[in-house]
Amino acid sequence: YRNKGYASLLLNYIISECIKNNYINITLEVSEKNISAINLYKKNNFLVASRRTNYYKDADALLMIREFGEQNEK
Repeated sequence: YRNKGYASLLLNYIISECIKNNYINITLEVSEKNISAINLYKKNNFLVASRRTNYYKDADALLMIREFGEQNEK
């Protein structure tokens, strides 16, 4: 089901629910090798907050965050 927009739809729904419920942020963790997922998150205003070295057997993990609030919404 790749490249059909399902991940974007789900992520946009989650983000809209978080905004509606006044959440402060969303954090997630992704393998540095998962470029498709990283690009999706960056497209949705997630930023890399930190790196967990050797978290996976063959890769680091990236901790990403999307903050909410007037200054963060476009």
